[in-house]
Amino acid sequence: MRENQKWAIAACVFDTQAIVARFIQAAAFMGFAILDCKKDLILEIGQKQKQKCAVDVSITVLALSIAAQAIATDTLNCPHTLDEGSNAANTLCAVGILQTITSASNFAAGFAGIAGACEGLDPNFPEPNKTIKNMNTTNHSTWFPTERL
Repeated sequence: MRENQKWAIAACVFDTQAIVARFIQAAAFMGFAILDCKKDLILEIGQKQKQKCAVDVSITVLALSIAAQAIATDTLNCPHTLDEGSNAANTLCAVGILQTITSASNFAAGFAGIAGACEGLDPNFPEPNKTIKNMNTTNHSTWFPTERL
């Protein structure tokens, strides 16, 4: 067995494991989306539930696009394709397109979760001065997060 074939077998095995892991991640987040994206739950809880649903769906798409990239890369790394370089350019083009989908999904998941993660850090969130009205009667010109309301 040639040295590059040994390398290719190892790369193929690792790529295949990465594909399986991403399919498992996608399946888990599909399950979360099935639970979190129910219409009655969204109507009951509101915006936070919509954000949770959006994160679940975005991560599902993210995991599937990463799996697709790994499959495309696997077609280049596995031993049976080492000597067949004619399709490499098309495969690398597909990987580039899939990377764009992956990046967009990651961006969407991050922004869908940002409001929930940052809530409460700004004393004027969600409306200016809303929390200040609830403060005790002590004269404060500025409210600090460490102070009790």
